[in-house]
Amino acid sequence: QGSTFEIECKQMAELREELDSVAQTANNMKVQADQIQMLLENQGKKVDKLAQILDKVLKYTVCGQGDVTVVSGNTYSSSFSVQNLLAHENKDIHGNYWLSPDGVDGTFILNMGCALSFDAIRLVNTHNTDYRDRSTRRFRLFTSMAQSGPWTQVLDTELEDSTQQQDPLPLQIIALDTAVASAQFVKFDIATHWGVQQYGGGLQYFDIQRN
Repeated sequence: QGSTFEIECKQMAELREELDSVAQTANNMKVQADQIQMLLENQGKKVDKLAQILDKVLKYTVCGQGDVTVVSGNTYSSSFSVQNLLAHENKDIHGNYWLSPDGVDGTFILNMGCALSFDAIRLVNTHNTDYRDRSTRRFRLFTSMAQSGPWTQVLDTELEDSTQQQDPLPLQIIALDTAVASAQFVKFDIATHWGVQQYGGGLQYFDIQRN
């Protein structure tokens, strides 16, 4: 009996050692799992941070007025092309401003040169030199990351009658309805105009407010 008891005690001790070993292994595995989880969380945070940085780079890439190009637009004639409104002039001089066609709502699309964020636009209306018969009244502004859209409306507003104003026409800074827009392309649509009813509108100058 003594021998049997000793054998059973020995077996119990060995079993306890095995259980302790299993418990230690399980504990080590838990520690490793926690370390792996922490590592994954840290990597996830790094990825999120990188995404935020890339988003800021995308939104705040610096593009100047010289990077702006005309994608499309309708005009009264080749002398009054959309290209004219990219330069700020102090006075309406024949051929230095944009005019829309007669009887047609004027529109143009500009490529700002890169994706950026802005909260306002800068523009100078026109009155068609001494004729004072063409001027933009109400217009809408749309933005997009692609020149084919989809387009998001960011502004719907009305300008004062510039046919009654003297040169130099005022440079107006107009805040967007949406507070901030992120885009590479902007579309300007004339809804109504001042002046002779059967004519159209136009602008002497247009740009976004560059911060």
